[in-house]
Amino acid sequence: MKVSKVVDGPGVKEQFVQMFKDERTKHICIASPYFKTFGSSLVKSHWQSPKKPHLQPELKVLVSLRLDHFVLGSSDVAAIDDIFQLQETNPKAISIHFLDELHAKIYVTNWCGVVGSANLTPSGFIKGGNVEAAVITEDENEVCKVNKEFDKIWKQSKELTKQDWESQKKKIEHLLDDCSELLEKLNNSMRKARVVLTRIPDGGNGANYYPNLVECLSGIVQNNRNFSCSKKELISQLQMRDSKKNSEKAIENRIGFIQEIGLIKPYNTRYRVTTVGADLNKQYIFQWQFFKLLLRWCEQNGDYQLRILLRAFGNSDKDEISIKDLRKAIPASNRRDYWESPSRVNDDDDEACDRFRVNSCPARNWLKSFGVLQEYKRSDDQQKNFKVYTAGDLYKFYLLPKKRKGVSIDERLNEIISGIED
Repeated sequence: MKVSKVVDGPGVKEQFVQMFKDERTKHICIASPYFKTFGSSLVKSHWQSPKKPHLQPELKVLVSLRLDHFVLGSSDVAAIDDIFQLQETNPKAISIHFLDELHAKIYVTNWCGVVGSANLTPSGFIKGGNVEAAVITEDENEVCKVNKEFDKIWKQSKELTKQDWESQKKKIEHLLDDCSELLEKLNNSMRKARVVLTRIPDGGNGANYYPNLVECLSGIVQNNRNFSCSKKELISQLQMRDSKKNSEKAIENRIGFIQEIGLIKPYNTRYRVTTVGADLNKQYIFQWQFFKLLLRWCEQNGDYQLRILLRAFGNSDKDEISIKDLRKAIPASNRRDYWESPSRVNDDDDEACDRFRVNSCPARNWLKSFGVLQEYKRSDDQQKNFKVYTAGDLYKFYLLPKKRKGVSIDERLNEIISGIED
């Protein structure tokens, strides 16, 4: 009996290629909702070996044909075309099916099975892409189970004929033509939006982003030649200081974030702190400068989470506001767009509230970290603890001071975005 093992994305790629190369392989079954030319190239280059042309195992490819997958770039039209071209060389050996509800990622042969999270895309298979995990097994009984599961899904799918595919391609092309300007904006937003609010996974509810970033800047400024340091040196320093023991990937994300927002810049093969970054490293008042920089960056990239939360707080007539009241003060459309994505079933209010509490946590942590909002714990009549927020120093002295009576929170935020100084 052979032991199963757990691998990451590159490990899945290595095993995937081995499936094609191994002479034991009689069939290869692929289930991948997203399918890009990266994946079709792997299939084309390894399905028929130049050295052993007789090795042509039966090939089954199962994908999703949802229009949004192709329009938004998750899947490639050319990748499906590649498989059809390959099919022309041996029609009996290659089958293509589709199932729009497909979510499983399965790669299985008669001797080996892989089940995990990785799509047949660069993000799924290449180092530096998504964080993936998969189980590889060569145990005969387990491989048999994986094949049976694939067969069950295969029976739910439909055969994709060349004619059906040409019809689907026309729909995709029409969508791309009719919505090209909108899709360009949408793609830009999807690449950039939320990058600031999700880039630094530092400890969930207890995240205190601003000090962590200042620490990162300090790592470059202090004890380094020419006020610069390499990425390796910086990661090493931050790991030594990191009481929460974040992963190297999390620390790399933090470094990438402060580079994107303009606090550090490349210097040959090293990093240097910019003038803005050096100022932010000095004293408390520069939390305000950092907040303005962050707010501009978010809204320039189509992300209005901070504004939505601040608008809800600013429109409240209470000195303190609970998360539940904060949610109620936000229009339902905004909640769904950012924190309560619609489900296929009608969730009750408690479930929607829980999603809001969890998904809005990074944005609330940013505001708390800067001192824009302060967080306290209160108890209700049943002695249950809950969080409330009040205006922090940054809010009272910089964001909306009393001397600016009559100015709405939206007007103040617009001033910041347009660059008007205090």
